[in-house]
Amino acid sequence: MRTIIAAALFCIIVVLIALTIIGVSDYYAAPHFYLSESTVRGWQQSFKEVLTVDEQNYILEHPIVSFAGEHYNYPVSFYNKHAKEWQGIAHDVLDHIAIATGLVFHKVGTLQDDWSELLNMTEEGEAYLITEVLRAKEREEHFLLSDTYVYDYFALLSKTSFKNLSFEDVWKVKVGVVKDTIYAALFDELYPNHPNVTAYVSTDDAYKSLESGKIDVFMGRHQRLLSMINLYEKTGYKANLTFDIRAETTFGINVNHPELQSIINKALAIIDTEIIVSGWMHTYYDYSGRTMIAQRPLLVIVAILIFVMWRWSRLDNIKLKQMINACGIEVELHTEPKFITRTKNFVSKVYHKIQI
Repeated sequence: MRTIIAAALFCIIVVLIALTIIGVSDYYAAPHFYLSESTVRGWQQSFKEVLTVDEQNYILEHPIVSFAGEHYNYPVSFYNKHAKEWQGIAHDVLDHIAIATGLVFHKVGTLQDDWSELLNMTEEGEAYLITEVLRAKEREEHFLLSDTYVYDYFALLSKTSFKNLSFEDVWKVKVGVVKDTIYAALFDELYPNHPNVTAYVSTDDAYKSLESGKIDVFMGRHQRLLSMINLYEKTGYKANLTFDIRAETTFGINVNHPELQSIINKALAIIDTEIIVSGWMHTYYDYSGRTMIAQRPLLVIVAILIFVMWRWSRLDNIKLKQMINACGIEVELHTEPKFITRTKNFVSKVYHKIQI
């Protein structure tokens, strides 16, 4: 019986420690897009057939293309702090363009760069392109825009508990926009001289104000709801009022790189962007799994304490038997099974690795 108890305890400890080492589950796993060798060869062959001499020379002269990416713009471009990597539709599309063209895309900038800094970085040439510029006349004056690779609709977002608004009701509520964005320009066009608009430097600041109640609605688009759930880990929000105006996501390209614009457009016509967009639009991260992961170390400690208490009890029992034997009374002593010894050694090694 003691052997069975010991074995069970050791198995529990080993499993829990193994789960702790694994650390995290697939609750933040990005969608994976499998490409067969025949697909890759087909892309590359098709791309070579449509290249001009100028485009071929551009690829030879600019094998590495720097780009600026937003860290907050789920699902287009964002930094997954749990996976510790840049993810999103734009990054997957660029990966596929790289496969088709042979170009290497290198992200520049930091997690602290806000939208205005990313735009300036691209406009001044530090980055050749930025992961998203919404199609608008204002942007075409400063950037070369690629073909659209994501479609959406503009909307005012609010808490689920907030009343549903009509177009005219918007004049009576507190609105948040992010400055220097198409969202701010469009809202000003729809509601000129609105009496209660707050312009924020970043989307993060706007979300915080929406959550705290400083503003009633936030000017965005439907995809922002996915951002709140999967990036900011917030629930209880809705698209309160959707405008019949499409938001078209393009790559914003520095005006000095027209060849890059044509290269990207030709690649977009070859690769399958729809499957990438669909994959991200239907991805929902399961953050509930994090609670279980956080509890694993505690469960390991509890299991170890139970085992230690059992061992102390076992040692006290052996000492008692030894005292009885010393008095001339024969009591059989059982040695520890090799299985337990080996399991203990394994657990000890695993625990040592965790400590390191």
